Amino acid sequence: MSAWVWIGVAVVTQFCGLVALRLAAGPAAARGRRVVLVVLANIGLSGSVLPVGRAVAEGMPLAVAYAAWTGAAIAFAALGGLVLFGERPSRRQALGLLVLVLGVVLLEGGG
Repeated sequence: MSAWVWIGVAVVTQFCGLVALRLAAGPAAARGRRVVLVVLANIGLSGSVLPVGRAVAEGMPLAVAYAAWTGAAIAFAALGGLVLFGERPSRRQALGLLVLVLGVVLLEGGG
């Protein structure tokens, strides 16, 4: 697989872990599911590191891999918060997300 596919796998895995983490703090956790959700969150968040390592092994520079992984994960977390949990970012937060995405694009294209 290409390095970018591995980054995509890492982002999806981390996003799933973040959703589980958010659910662990909500009403589902009050119904006795907290332990399962925390375990799923840990699996998703820790498991997202392995595909990043594969992307680096495929030749992607570490700075690009890390920026793409964390930047995309932050953007997807914000989007997931909006769509799944009704969390609306402020204008300043939305601008920050835009700058973050732009920074990842510039870093990736810099080589």
